[in-house]
Amino acid sequence: MTKTTNYQLNQWAKSDRVMMDDFNADNAKIDAALKANADAIAAETTARVAGDAALQSAVSACGDC
Repeated sequence: MTKTTNYQLNQWAKSDRVMMDDFNADNAKIDAALKANADAIAAETTARVAGDAALQSAVSACGDC
């Protein structure tokens, strides 16, 4: 059985014996990758919102600078 390049997911050939454990392992890898991606997006969004708030505060404090 071969594996995909990026996440090492199973790539079955017609002659391969398909096992439930292989599917479960692939699903766990996909779940972890999706969660990591969602966490990274949430962290970036939080940082952007904080940066926007800081910029808005600096502009407001400046007045007619």
